[in-house]
This record gives sequence, C-alpha cells and structure tokens, in this order.
Amino acid sequence: MSPGIASPGPVSAGTAREDGGPQVVLQVSRFPWGPDPAAWLKEVATAADEAGFAGIALMDHLIQIPQVAAAWEPIPEPWVTLGMLAGLDTRLRLGTLVTPVTFRPAGITAKTVATLDTLSGGRAFVGVGAGWWEREHAAFGLPFPAPAERLDSLETAIETMRALWARGTKAYDGQRVTLPETTCYPRPVGDVPVIVGGSGERRTLRIAARLGDGANVSSDLETLDRKREVLRRHCVESGATPGRWR
Repeated sequence: MSPGIASPGPVSAGTAREDGGPQVVLQVSRFPWGPDPAAWLKEVATAADEAGFAGIALMDHLIQIPQVAAAWEPIPEPWVTLGMLAGLDTRLRLGTLVTPVTFRPAGITAKTVATLDTLSGGRAFVGVGAGWWEREHAAFGLPFPAPAERLDSLETAIETMRALWARGTKAYDGQRVTLPETTCYPRPVGDVPVIVGGSGERRTLRIAARLGDGANVSSDLETLDRKREVLRRHCVESGATPGRWR
C-alpha cells in the first residue's frame, strides 16, 4: 500500500471514482521477482486491476531504501517499468511516488511522462519531490544540494513540466522558468496529475497546495488528517481551490 495521498478536498488518492469515493493506488516497493521479472510484474499488475485498485505507483530510488529491504535487493528504474506496464490490458493509472527532482532535469521528466501518458491512453501521473536520501545521490555521482535549493528546484520542475505539457509551441516566461519554446511532442492525452512528495508543513505542503494536485505524505490516519488540514489552509492562503485537479 502506498503512503497516503492527501488532497485538501474530498479526494484522497488519484482522481475521484465514478461513484465519488476515493481511489486506492497500490505502491509496489519490493520486487522478489525471481527468474522472470516481466512475468512477475505482469502478475502483480493484473491482480491489482482485478482487485479494483485504481493504479500502480513505483518508488523512484536508485538503491532499495532501508525502510523496505536490504540495499542489494532489486529496485527497477520506474519509468522503464511503467512503460512495460502500460502495454498490459489493464485500466490502472501509472506513475511514481515519488521522483526526486535531483535525478533528472525537469524537461526530461516532462517528456517521459508525456510519452507514458500517450502510450497508456491518458493513465499517467507523476509524483515529484525534493529528494531526501543523500546516500543514493553520492553512490550514483549526483549532486545533493541543501534543502532550500532542492525545494526551489521542486517548484521550478513543476512549472517546467506544466509549461511543456501546455498547448502550442510558444515561448514561456514564468515565475521561475523561461523557455524559448515549448515544443514537447507527444503532448499528454489530458491533464497529468502532479503529486508532491514530502510532509514539510511550512514549504513542501505549500508547494503542493499552489502547484500540485495532491501530496504524498505518511499514511497513518492522524498524520493524514493533520496534513490535509495544513493543505487546506495553504490552499486558502494561496487562492487555490481545495480538492480540484488542475
């Protein structure tokens, strides 16, 4: 099960179901797939779809995190894996919880997500966060800036992705991003939900309220209720509409 996805309105995960209730997205974090990884993944996805899950989310880590399993256990690159899952005959939404903005330039993530959305018929979502685990950055030769810089990059990344997903190829001059053109084809089929990962109440959840469609936070009910109230407050302060997928 994934960590909680908090939206300041009535939606708790993904978009609302047809009956108005919340969706439940299965986060796959361990991969004991044996000699046939593709068959194992297909079995998990098919079972999740048949059980009524709304989607599958994969963590975006370079080393298996200690909260889940040993470092030498497999943890696949998520966007390659999601591309494989997009080819299966399911209704599952597909995305990450969450991709650190320190791993890839935001424009590359925008292109990746747009391609997945096209191949899956509009079922992609993207979770993005500032990154938190210094070890994996050092091990793979990636910079790990200070928290404030990473949070700045998170805001920039979301703005960049939304600019590249918008219609047309015009120049973009925004709050944090200036692009000479926005030529990103294929475009997503529709609006791609952006889930902001992290629980920091002063800035991370403010970013989620202003720029995101939800927040990936700890899943215990007491914490989830508190984070939803913080999100709601940030929505009011920023003029965002609580519970609205943008």
